[in-house]
Amino acid sequence: MGTPTYIISQIFGVLTTVNALISSQQKKMNVILLIGIFTNLFAAASNCLLGAYSGTGVCLVAIAQTVVSYFCDRKNKPVPLWATALFIIGYLGITALTFRGPLDILPGVAAMLYAAAVLQKNPFVYRILMVLNPLCWIFYNILPGIPNISLIITFILELSFMVAGIIRIDIIGRLREKKN
Repeated sequence: MGTPTYIISQIFGVLTTVNALISSQQKKMNVILLIGIFTNLFAAASNCLLGAYSGTGVCLVAIAQTVVSYFCDRKNKPVPLWATALFIIGYLGITALTFRGPLDILPGVAAMLYAAAVLQKNPFVYRILMVLNPLCWIFYNILPGIPNISLIITFILELSFMVAGIIRIDIIGRLREKKN
């Protein structure tokens, strides 16, 4: 576990953590998406260095989907249905191509949750869907022979921060707005 490759993978995992935590506390969807591009890039690198190719592939497709969602959001246009279908086919294809056992289904499930989340215009709905996403990644990163400690921590923190974001922004924030 102390090899240079493992250490570098954990550094990418820390970068993933920082991005995920910052993203979870944002109010604007375009900022969430922009940060999400880098979050997925760092997670893909971390997974790749550990030979977790199912997770790597899903993150690479997620980068492409997030870029498309980001530019559509900036133009205030919906993501074309054909693009969404293409990304879902990409997620399913990566999951099938990298399948080595039941554990490799988890990145595909996480990807479907992510696919639905980034299509949202409402950051609250995004956060709700993204509460479920880290649970898949936690189990995916715990169960293999070499657990990806930094990404396990990332996804536990992301889950916590998503819940905190829901409470802070979507519940308390709305209650304050109603008072005014």
